[in-house]
Formats: sequence, structure tokens, C-alpha cells
Amino acid sequence: MKVELTTNKLDEIEYFLSITLVGVIEAMLNKNISIDEAEKIFFSPGIASNLEKVGIDYSVIQSIWLGTELEDIYSLTVIVFTQSDI
Repeated sequence: MKVELTTNKLDEIEYFLSITLVGVIEAMLNKNISIDEAEKIFFSPGIASNLEKVGIDYSVIQSIWLGTELEDIYSLTVIVFTQSDI
């Protein structure tokens, strides 16, 4: 998938990224997409690195980097809940 923005204004790009971030999280919470799909769509180190180079706001970049860890966090919560049932 390729998304192309026709603006060079950082505030507009950050606005678009923030809306996309909320949309991806909402889709995961509603089980419309999996964590794997979210990582392919938005939460990838490559996307975060490229946006850092452009100068996107730290909070947006940090949110993307944290999203790259969702599968690890999810696997840990499954282990914790499974062990608590024993």
C-alpha cells in the first residue's frame, strides 16, 4: 500500500498521521484488523524512521515506535493471564 500526501506542511502531515493513528488503534480494538496488519499498515520501524528524518513531532513518532511493540506486549499479557489461571 502506498499513500501519497500532496502537502509539505508538517502540521498537516502530523494531523493526517494522528488521525491515521487513532483509526488504526480503533480498528484493532474493534477487531477489524489484527496486530500484524496494523504493523504492516502503520506501526513499522521503517515508517517511524522515515518520519523522524522529515521532522515529524516526537509524540507522533513515539506513538508509532510504541506500536511496533504491540505484538510483544500482547504475548506477555497472554502469558501473565494464563499463569494467573493456574
